[in-house]
Amino acid sequence: MNKLSSEKNNLTSSVIILNYNNASFLEESIQSVLHQTEQADEIIICDDASSDNSLLILEKYQENIKVLKSNDNKGPLHNCLSGIRESNSDILFFLDSDDKWGNKKIEIIKTIFEENDKISICSHRHKHINGEGNPLPIYDETHKNMDRIKAKNYGFYNESSDYKKSILFRKGGYWLGSAYSFRRKYFNLEEFEKIIRDCPSSRNAYGDLTIAPYIVAKNPKCYVAYKDTTLFYYRRHLNNATPSLADARQKVSSIKRISQTNVLTAHILNSISMQASAKKDILSRYELLMREYEYLIDIYSNRKLSALIKFISLFPFFIIEGKSLKESLRLLSIILLGRNKSLYLLHRRHLKIIKNSQLER
Repeated sequence: MNKLSSEKNNLTSSVIILNYNNASFLEESIQSVLHQTEQADEIIICDDASSDNSLLILEKYQENIKVLKSNDNKGPLHNCLSGIRESNSDILFFLDSDDKWGNKKIEIIKTIFEENDKISICSHRHKHINGEGNPLPIYDETHKNMDRIKAKNYGFYNESSDYKKSILFRKGGYWLGSAYSFRRKYFNLEEFEKIIRDCPSSRNAYGDLTIAPYIVAKNPKCYVAYKDTTLFYYRRHLNNATPSLADARQKVSSIKRISQTNVLTAHILNSISMQASAKKDILSRYELLMREYEYLIDIYSNRKLSALIKFISLFPFFIIEGKSLKESLRLLSIILLGRNKSLYLLHRRHLKIIKNSQLER
């Protein structure tokens, strides 16, 4: 990375752990933060009205960790914002309570921020693990995209441009969630909350997928960094395996949540001042993505005629995205085999991996 400044700024750091009914893995996640080689200045746990025994686990840590307990379920975005509102540090790290970190995460990522004051967001490589923490042989779209960008070997600034496009356009994959962190001064919490205040889709939207595009769009002269070192472990279990669901009703629910996240993100980006041509390209992209999700909702809701009409209109987009064959097979298999059977065949490899890992526990 080209350094703009080699001076260490002694940045402070906050870790925000987001929890909702993840008692089985919550303590391991907390321990992965407490056993960092460089300790965070503050740790905040945001519990979104869990109904399992999460609160009993959190009682053990209340002396050293700030615990925010919500009486009502607010949804992932608002749960995340409550932690940001309580934080007081320069760099904010995020961890979903069923994931865990490698023990050098804060040390390595904080150093990257200290080397360049214009870095707004930083993420890093991840691995998929099972319930026991053992690695799973999953090579996802983010792995492919990051390896493609790194293979170009054309320097930090060009890589940053590609990472920003991945975040803004939802294209190729740039892992956020438990991997990303951002510099607090580049996130205007008051403005962000004002933008989303009257948007109903904020209730079900994801925090990372709305906050990161906002930061990138608001700070066009800043950089996005990526460390090609595994510092985060994404735990795959049946409760969070939304990309691999084999039940059509659950699949529709999952798609609707992602769709609502895109609706909110488009609303946020439309509210931000940016170059007109760039905004037009971004919003056109989101319009296509939302049409694609409408098509998927139709197909998994057994509205076959409506799905077929949408498929035909979206086919040029599928060709550009390189998934025309995949979507053709999806539509054909659902028509011939039905929704659940088609889902199982589409995701059978991931489902087998995840189910086997569940049985190991």
